[in-house]
Amino acid sequence: MAFLRILPLWRIVTSNAHALPGDLDMVLPYLQGDGWPADLAESLTAPTPVRSAGKSPRYIRNAQRALAGALPGGRSLMVPKQGHQGRGRALAEPLRRFFLAADDDRAGPVRREPPGERCGPGLRDRA
Repeated sequence: MAFLRILPLWRIVTSNAHALPGDLDMVLPYLQGDGWPADLAESLTAPTPVRSAGKSPRYIRNAQRALAGALPGGRSLMVPKQGHQGRGRALAEPLRRFFLAADDDRAGPVRREPPGERCGPGLRDRA
């Protein structure tokens, strides 16, 4: 751990260390799956994926499951064999399935771009 002291990030982390006890007091109920404000959850009506990772600590998975259950359109997406940050490719397929199902169930058809038209920055449809 001594090598961390030579990294530029060390100064930033240590300058904020005094805030950690208060931050923990504020966040701990959420990490334990308690404390989600009901009015906040009820106000979010859009289909909402809440990702959890198979290698995340249990308290984080519990909080994610509780949040997904509290949201009217919430759905827990477990991504196995991933840590807290995960990899984009591992998450892409569960998210694709979620949004396709949300489209079918709630919003009707999504407007699709014609093949070859730009779908985003530098992207083209693969039709």
